[in-house]
Amino acid sequence: MSTDTTAPQLVDIQQNQNVTLDVSSLDGYDFNPTDLGLKLDVVEDGSGISSMSLQYILSDELAGTNSWTDSFYIYFNTAPDASGYYVPRAGYHHDLNQYLTSGSYELNQISISDRAGNQTYLPHLLVSSLEGENVSYGIELEPSDYSIQIVSTNTDTTAPQLVDIQQNQNVTLDVSSLDGYDFNPTDLGLKLDVVEDGSGISSMSLQYILSDELAGTNSWTDSFYIYFNTAPDASGYYVPRAGYHHDLNQYLTSGSYELNQISISDRAGNQTYLPHLLVSP
Repeated sequence: MSTDTTAPQLVDIQQNQNVTLDVSSLDGYDFNPTDLGLKLDVVEDGSGISSMSLQYILSDELAGTNSWTDSFYIYFNTAPDASGYYVPRAGYHHDLNQYLTSGSYELNQISISDRAGNQTYLPHLLVSSLEGENVSYGIELEPSDYSIQIVSTNTDTTAPQLVDIQQNQNVTLDVSSLDGYDFNPTDLGLKLDVVEDGSGISSMSLQYILSDELAGTNSWTDSFYIYFNTAPDASGYYVPRAGYHHDLNQYLTSGSYELNQISISDRAGNQTYLPHLLVSP
């Protein structure tokens, strides 16, 4: 079995300064991100990039809470452009829309995963605490240097509420020949009960990580996400999407994987985020 145990490495991030976006009538699916001038230099020599995103959060909400009432993600192509940089995807930024509150949004986190489930994750506290210091390959980051001014006339300020999560017990998956795009998640018996009465769910995922790697590091060599439909089924539960679990594949190391985090966002960028220490105190 092929194995890739090296997380992608961030070398550089570039963004235009003094960017203002009027989102009063914007739907994130229509957003063209070229005006932001965003591009990432990332080294990934193994299984290839599966996902890459930056999260921006309203500046006055960067106080460490697990529910953010205003944030949005910029998602990147999984292959570099002709110049070797990774640039944002067009028409995929569903939580960058008219429901955001006006204000200055700062870079809050960087998440880069490969197809083997290795992840480099830089949350706000890590990025800001390393101001003026090396993060990766000598890169220096200051979140306020990567701010975007949002102008909007509509708001939704209530984060989705997780009521219940259900999953079958003693689940075993043989992924020796599995490609995550072909995975049918029904055997897991996963379903979430979530209350969202505002702008609607934009994304919902669970992350599982190899049990012996839950020690607080920001690079995980074995993990995978289960992604959910953004509308509930006939019974009112949110269930996993079929054929979208690109990092659940044959490159994972054998072992027991535990639930590490739950992330639920609505179309206004409000997010409920439960990291491992909160899920399992």
